[in-house]
Amino acid sequence: MKLINEKGRLFGILNIFDFFVILLVISLIAGIYLVFIRENDNVTKEKVEVIYELQLEDARKSLYIDAFSPGEKLYFKESDILIGTIVDIRFVDGWEYETDVNGEWVYAHTEGFYDITLIIEADAVKSGDGYIIHNNWNAFTGTSIEFSTRRYTTIGQVVSLEEK
Repeated sequence: MKLINEKGRLFGILNIFDFFVILLVISLIAGIYLVFIRENDNVTKEKVEVIYELQLEDARKSLYIDAFSPGEKLYFKESDILIGTIVDIRFVDGWEYETDVNGEWVYAHTEGFYDITLIIEADAVKSGDGYIIHNNWNAFTGTSIEFSTRRYTTIGQVVSLEEK
């Protein structure tokens, strides 16, 4: 028995054109399954609680420290999507480079300015090596974010991120 007979049929049963159409449909179904339906086995999605620290630099006490309080919720500035709840506030005296009386640059304490760190708790999904906060924000150390509370809007940088 020939593979393709004189009428152009595969094994004498199926037309070669029909065979390619069936092969194309099977390939299309397999591709859709692999891309859209199948779970990616390399990525584990585990719901966890995370604690992350947002650092605000060179902030005046009257404007920033008093503007935040434990229990207050933080939101993305543009979309008002929740990104966590403040659990603690830490601050230390601010230091920066400035010129002294001789015009030399020195690293000195700046009166009235503070380095403020907000400790924030949030729900997240562990996805591979990172975390997705409230199913919206892919957070990692070094990320800057513009956020707001009910009283204030500012920019902070994530300095640490870990599971609770």
